[in-house]
Amino acid sequence: MTQILLSLPDEKVKAFLSFINDLKYIKVEEKQFTVPEWQKKEVRKRLKSIKAKPSQLVSSKDALRHLKSLRV
Repeated sequence: MTQILLSLPDEKVKAFLSFINDLKYIKVEEKQFTVPEWQKKEVRKRLKSIKAKPSQLVSSKDALRHLKSLRV
């Protein structure tokens, strides 16, 4: 089986899909992106931690500076 990736202008997608769906040998799959439940839970935990101790936050600039200082 061969898979083909197409890039279409947004305004043409509906017409293209209506045409392609008439062909019985073609299956159209929409890619779905879902955030795993464990990741949602981790984000909630970290947000709660940030709210409890906002003084522990480090700016990305400071974090990068610190990581560069660890290089040998």
